[in-house]
Amino acid sequence: MGRLLGPIKNVKGCRNIRFYLDAADENSSLLLSEWETESDLNRYLRSNDFAILRGAIRVLSVTSTDSKALVTSENNRDLITSNAPSEGLVR
Repeated sequence: MGRLLGPIKNVKGCRNIRFYLDAADENSSLLLSEWETESDLNRYLRSNDFAILRGAIRVLSVTSTDSKALVTSENNRDLITSNAPSEGLVR
């Protein structure tokens, strides 16, 4: 995952991207990214980099879950929440 996430850190608008594995449950993981703007995030979601990451998650996944996207403004006043199906958990 580290090799896949490295290039994403250099994408315009990406503030941070991290991948976490649960120490108590090896089948549980979290992919967390922060973006400057919602437009930057949407551009990334349509990119080849995201397609590659999504493909890797599909190959490594054993079960599907839901994911949640939260978009906040700098002052945290505007909050947009959306649910989207995820490709699954990475094992």
